[in-house]
Amino acid sequence: MNTAHLDGKRIRLCFPFSWTTVEFVRTLPGARFHKENSQKFWTVQRVDQTLIRLRKFGFSIEGELAAERTAAKKRIEAVPEITIRGLKGELFPFQKQGASIIEALNGRVLLADEPGLGKTMQTLAWLHHHPELRPAIVVCPAAMKLQWVQEGETWAPNDRFCILSSTASRELSPEDGTIFIINYDVLQAWTPTLKLLRPPAIVLDECHFIMNRSAHRTRAARELVKGAPHIIAISATPADKRPIQLYSAIKLVSPKMVGSRFDFGMRYCAGRHNGFGWVFNGASHTEELHELLSTIMIRRKREEVLPDLPQKLRSYVPMELDNWDEYKQAETDFISWVKEVKGSEAALRARTHAALMKTEPLRQLAVKGKLLQATQWIQNFIENQKLVVFCTHTFPLDHLMREFKDAAVRLDGKTSQAEREQAKDKFWNDPDTALLVGNIRVAGVGMNLQVASAAAFLELGPRWSPGEHDQAEDRILRIGQKAQSVNIYYLLAAGTIEERIAKLIDAERRNMRKILDGESEVDQNSLISQLMKNYMEESKQ
Repeated sequence: MNTAHLDGKRIRLCFPFSWTTVEFVRTLPGARFHKENSQKFWTVQRVDQTLIRLRKFGFSIEGELAAERTAAKKRIEAVPEITIRGLKGELFPFQKQGASIIEALNGRVLLADEPGLGKTMQTLAWLHHHPELRPAIVVCPAAMKLQWVQEGETWAPNDRFCILSSTASRELSPEDGTIFIINYDVLQAWTPTLKLLRPPAIVLDECHFIMNRSAHRTRAARELVKGAPHIIAISATPADKRPIQLYSAIKLVSPKMVGSRFDFGMRYCAGRHNGFGWVFNGASHTEELHELLSTIMIRRKREEVLPDLPQKLRSYVPMELDNWDEYKQAETDFISWVKEVKGSEAALRARTHAALMKTEPLRQLAVKGKLLQATQWIQNFIENQKLVVFCTHTFPLDHLMREFKDAAVRLDGKTSQAEREQAKDKFWNDPDTALLVGNIRVAGVGMNLQVASAAAFLELGPRWSPGEHDQAEDRILRIGQKAQSVNIYYLLAAGTIEERIAKLIDAERRNMRKILDGESEVDQNSLISQLMKNYMEESKQ
C-alpha cells in the first residue's frame, strides 16, 4: 500500500518497490531517497502541489497530512459573510463576498477579479475590518498611488495615508500614517526602512509587476513580505501569456503551495531544455494548476456579477502633476485676475468669455502635467481590455498615438468620415487594437463603440456640460440592455482646476435627473461664475 504522512517538515512516502512508482516520486518537488538501518523510504517537500499529485497517483494521505489536504482542497466560494462596521459606503454583494473570502483565507489571497469590479474597495474593507493590522503597506504602480489615497479616504476615513515617493528613504514612525503607500520603482530603496515597521499586512497591487524574478522590484517585494502574516496580491491579469508568470505571486501569497520555480516550470509550464538551458514558456497540467489556485484565488468575471452592478460606474482617478510649479504660477495669475473683476453676478456673467479664455492655460497645464502618469494608467488598463479615451485638445491625442502606435486608433476633426469608419471597424474587430482615442465632440457623438466596456476622460469637455459627458459615456453603453455595466473613469489632475470643474459638472448632473441621452444643456455662465466665486472665496482665506 502506498502511504504518505508527515515526517517533521517533510512528507514520508512508503510503498512496495515499483519502478513506475519510483519514477513518479522522483518527479515530485524535493524528492530524496533515504536508507536508515533496514528501512528504505523517500521524502518529498511538503507543498500542496505534492499532495494533489500523490492523491491522483493513488497514495493514501494519512494523519495530520490528511486534514491539511482537506483544508487545502476546500473551495472558497461558499464562506460566511462578515459584518464590516463603520465602513463609509455600501459594498456591492459580490464585494462583500470578496472581503469575506479574504477573511476566510486569513488575509493571504490572490485577488484577481476582472477590471472595474472594485478590488481596491474589497481590500480596504478587509483592512478596515482589522484596525489592529497597522501599519499596513500598499505597493502599487506610481499612477495608482493617489487613487489608493482617494479610495481609502472615501471608504476608510479612520486611517491616515502616507505616500512614499522619494528614492531616498527616511525614518518612519506610526505617527506618519497607518497605511503607507509606495510605488514599485522606489521600493528597493525603502525596503529596509519599511521592514523596521514590522507591517502585519502588505498589499501588492498589480502584482504582475513583480513576475520577473531577477528584477529589483521583485527582490524587494520578496524581502518586504518575509514574516508578514497577511499578504494580498492584486491583479486582473496575474499572468497574461504563460503560467510561469504566476509563480512569483503564488510563492508570495502561499509559499507552501508549490515547490521551486524549476519544479513549477516542469510540471505546469511544459518545461524543456533547448540545448542552452531550461525554458518554461508552455502550459501543462492546467486543470491541476487551477485546482491549486482555487484555494487562494478570488476570481469573478464581469458577467457573473452583472445583476449587482448599476448600468454605469463612474470613478475619479487622481493624477499627479510633474509641472506643479508652472501650474501654481498660472493659477496665481488667474486668481489675481479673478480679484480684479470680482463684483456682482451680472458682472461675472458678462465676463464669461474672458473667464473661459483665462482658464484655458490652467486646463492645458493640468493635462500636460499628468500626461506621463495617465499614459502609464492607460497602458496598465489595456493589458486587460479595450478602452475608449476622450480628449479635448489635439496635443494629448497626438501624444497617445505616438505612445501606443498600432495598438490605437484615432477619431477627431482631422479624420475624414471614411477614416473614422475604418478606425471604428479596426477597434471593433482587431484584438490587438485595444485603444481608441478621440475628441469628445467627434468620438462622443453618434459613434457605436460598444465593443469596449470602459471609457476614460483624459480631459473634461469644452462646454462643461453634464449632457456632453453623458453622451460620450453612452458611446459604450448598450441602451436598453439591462445585463450590462460599464466603467467610466475621470483621470483628473489632483488639486487643480480639473477637480473643481468636475465637481461643478457633477453637481449639475445631480440637479438634472431628467437628462435623456445628453440632449439637455446647462447654463455655462452659471458654472464659470460658480468657479470664479470658488476661487474668490479661497483667495480671502
